[in-house]
Amino acid sequence: MSGRSIPAEAAPGDFISGRLHRHSAASDTPLLSRAERLRLGLRLTLALVTAGLLLLSFGL
Repeated sequence: MSGRSIPAEAAPGDFISGRLHRHSAASDTPLLSRAERLRLGLRLTLALVTAGLLLLSFGL
């Protein structure tokens, strides 16, 4: 065994994303709301598309 205990309420995705935490009242609120995550994802996507188009326009 690895010596680490796995809480019974841990979901498989918690290990992938590194978000395994103790469940308490303080940790019930997410770091970013769903709207903020969506907005951040859209901004990141737009930035990557813009960078890709700039690279294509300069022939790189």
